[in-house]
Amino acid sequence: MAKTNKKKEEDREKVESKIAICFINYESCMQRMIELNIKPSFFNPGIYRALYSVCLKHYKEYNQLITKGVFKDKLSKPGKFSKFEISSIYNQFNLLSKSSKLVSETDVDYYVDRLKSFYASDVMLGVVEEYVQGKRDGKDDIEQLDELHQKLSQKKEEITEESNISLYFTSQMEENLKQDVVNRINNPELYRGIFCGIPEMDQLLGSRGLLPGELTLFMAEPGGGKTSMMITVADAIWRYSRRNILYVSLEMSAEQIGYKHLCCHTNLDYSVFMTGQLKHDGASKSIIDEAFEQRRELADNGVRFAYLDVASSGKMRTSSMEFRIKNMISSFKPDVVLVDYLDLLRPEMDRPGDHHIELGDICKYLRGMGKKLDFSVISAVQLKRSAIERIRKTGNDDKISFGTDDVSGSHSISADADRIYALMIDKQTRQKMRIYTAKNRYGDLSNVQTLNFNGGASRIYSDIENNNSLETNVLEPCDETAFDIEDDD
Repeated sequence: MAKTNKKKEEDREKVESKIAICFINYESCMQRMIELNIKPSFFNPGIYRALYSVCLKHYKEYNQLITKGVFKDKLSKPGKFSKFEISSIYNQFNLLSKSSKLVSETDVDYYVDRLKSFYASDVMLGVVEEYVQGKRDGKDDIEQLDELHQKLSQKKEEITEESNISLYFTSQMEENLKQDVVNRINNPELYRGIFCGIPEMDQLLGSRGLLPGELTLFMAEPGGGKTSMMITVADAIWRYSRRNILYVSLEMSAEQIGYKHLCCHTNLDYSVFMTGQLKHDGASKSIIDEAFEQRRELADNGVRFAYLDVASSGKMRTSSMEFRIKNMISSFKPDVVLVDYLDLLRPEMDRPGDHHIELGDICKYLRGMGKKLDFSVISAVQLKRSAIERIRKTGNDDKISFGTDDVSGSHSISADADRIYALMIDKQTRQKMRIYTAKNRYGDLSNVQTLNFNGGASRIYSDIENNNSLETNVLEPCDETAFDIEDDD
């Protein structure tokens, strides 16, 4: 299921890029799209929706295709887009304006039909998601089935009227959606991503969780807790979600990371292990014995936490890291890979003087590797100096905010990251950490959470008791025959 969904997203991006070539380069295509009532909302949120929105508005006002200079001026209007978004959208416009040979203007109807199909599927799937959530809320099955029937029929009429999609298509889609509902209820693990079991972090992730092919980044100043956060998240996913973890250390040895992980697991200070204090500390020994017993239990159940030590190799090429991971997969398949950290990798092609572009290339590679090898990727980046200076001048943590522009190398990184979180350790006590959402492709940007921070143990933890809430969301199995929804036609 997950691979089917990824393929669908890749197909949709290709379709949207082909349509963008059409309406940027051919006036007849723009006219045809207006005639077919194609709205910006038909596109996925992102670059192509922004491209069409600006181009469509200009054409309706001036009855001609927009030029590069005018396009950039319209993008730059205050309050519309961030600097990073302006750069990304304009670069894509520039690229597509030179790509007219890739698509014929006579192809526009074919690609528009596919776009409408994707849009209709999104709308109908939204109805299904509401239904599945209703099941979680414990509503009566008959009541929910009636509701689902009514909503699907209503949405079908709305879509048919709005986007002129044939009733045959939506009827066929309804059958597929009924099967999708059954699959989602009987196999929720195929649709739900990975959560770490720390309530505040899971709130930041949203209802989606971590899915294969997604890239999540933590950003902080030097010494700002990036490694502690990644070790904490890795340990929580491993212990609470019982998923296989691969920790790729590009700076510290596997032994150092292993000790830091054990500190996080036991809440013991790193110095306890490094100074020989354990010899006379029976309580700590008992805690460590308990931790190793839990590790043995997880290993016996096929759940592993592995380290890939490449610290002695200097900066490693992304393809070399992928090769090492592939060699492990025959005996160990990770669900989440953590790369500590981004700046210590090398892209496939060096770009002297363009470090930010190199970081962007690395992000693209990591995301693509995750899609290909079926795991989610977590890494970390440095905050920009300008962001650090701005934050230090701000006296009140409640007034601090972060955006994608605060990432070192932001112009290239944030386009390919699905989530970016900024970490701030309390300046006075160094016992609290605030986590700000700078980007979340699938969630709330205003979400800020506070956790406890123990730097000596590389541990970030919650005051809220962990009840492993994932177990409470398992739905009762459902029979396909329960969804015999007749067509209204």
